[in-house]
Amino acid sequence: MALPALLQLVRGGVPADEALGRVPLPRGPRQRKLLHALAATVEGQEQKTAALRTESTRIHDELGRENARLREELHALTSEVERFTR
Repeated sequence: MALPALLQLVRGGVPADEALGRVPLPRGPRQRKLLHALAATVEGQEQKTAALRTESTRIHDELGRENARLREELHALTSEVERFTR
């Protein structure tokens, strides 16, 4: 039952090497090697996911600011057009 516990630890932010030290490792060298590779892969994917979430939040915030700026500009232009058409 090392695999579910290992995945839970790594997905929870525990580094792969540390997580491997917290779970019972299989006796066979191939199974241990596979577990190490899996832990490293999951750790890498979790890091990529976190980086993508950070970038997504940054872009979302930037677009929100640009949207607000454009709304203000549109409002100013609309007011100016109304002033000239009166």
